[in-house]
Amino acid sequence: MEIDWRPPDAPMTGGSHRGDAVAGQGEGFGLLTGEVGQYIRTEGSTVDTEDNALVEVRWRGQSRTLFFQDGACFTPGPVPYTTVLATYTNNRAAALVTSYGAGRVAVVGPHPEATADWFEDPPLPFHDTHDLAWDFVGSVLAD
Repeated sequence: MEIDWRPPDAPMTGGSHRGDAVAGQGEGFGLLTGEVGQYIRTEGSTVDTEDNALVEVRWRGQSRTLFFQDGACFTPGPVPYTTVLATYTNNRAAALVTSYGAGRVAVVGPHPEATADWFEDPPLPFHDTHDLAWDFVGSVLAD
């Protein structure tokens, strides 16, 4: 039996999809017209490990520290609607919402949804960023 792991066409018909590298072109699902890259390999990256770390971003203009584990960065493509929610300190997009068909796709490299236990191995200072997670979800679901 062959299983199709591609996401449903929800964004094309007015729904939403959240993900990062899997949303891009190439080996991804093709939900983003721009580029998706590995943040730690970009010039000016402040993180140099694929392991658990903290990363500084500007989320809607405010400096915030988020849990990070080899997250993506994004270069938006030419689409009618794109909002960059957060940028890394090297100005690469860390989170964005963009149009796809009649719907939206939201992608984020760091982890605003991280709970305290994510910061335990290795021990990292806990940063509660659930407000950013709610902002992220709300942005993709907004009218």
